[in-house]
Amino acid sequence: MNFFTISIFITFFLAIAACDMEAPEKKDMMKKSGTLGSEITPEGELPSIMTEGLTSEEKSMLAEEILPNASPDDLTPEERFLKLR
Repeated sequence: MNFFTISIFITFFLAIAACDMEAPEKKDMMKKSGTLGSEITPEGELPSIMTEGLTSEEKSMLAEEILPNASPDDLTPEERFLKLR
């Protein structure tokens, strides 16, 4: 049992030591902070990052592909919320 316990501890410490030997590039990449967009996109519109550099025709085609098709007869989210009351 003593041998088994010692071998488990040695394996554990070797695994920890091996994890620390990562390439320096990976460590530098982890330290870089990513910036999150602070844009608030209303429902039914595409984020500006997706429409950047597109013409109005391309934007409308993209919106048709991505956004759900809502018929004019559907209730707005506010109306649906009020209907729940």
